[in-house]
Amino acid sequence: MRCQSNFKMAGWEEKTFSEHEIDAGPGHSGKLTKVSVKKTYTGELEGEGVLEYLMAYQTDGSAEYIGYERITGMLKGLPGSFVFRHSGTYSHDQMVQTSLIVDGSGTGELIGITGRAEILAGHQKEYPFTLEYGMAMAEVPIWGS
Repeated sequence: MRCQSNFKMAGWEEKTFSEHEIDAGPGHSGKLTKVSVKKTYTGELEGEGVLEYLMAYQTDGSAEYIGYERITGMLKGLPGSFVFRHSGTYSHDQMVQTSLIVDGSGTGELIGITGRAEILAGHQKEYPFTLEYGMAMAEVPIWGS
């Protein structure tokens, strides 16, 4: 199944937790940061996301990152939540990101959801994306067996 949606950054709080000396010379990495993000989703996925990124910057400003995001809302009318595991790179004002739904993270009517999204974007107000997903049958206990 396929879902077309957009997200906007509703909040971005970035804190450095490690940084090399400025004069460390060539071949060293830049700062490490933790970023708390809030997102709003519109389209076939509607709701809010809460996300924590860990970012590893290079001295040229490019970065690699990983993160986990819980999205709570409705997917094509089905209420519930799920967790994305994000990984990506940022370079020359361009983000390339893969987002995978964490197995077993679906709640409500999204129990059993699996899927992924690929995002390629620059800095913008709204970020369009396509979520390719499936819904596995949830195991229901059988009484008396």
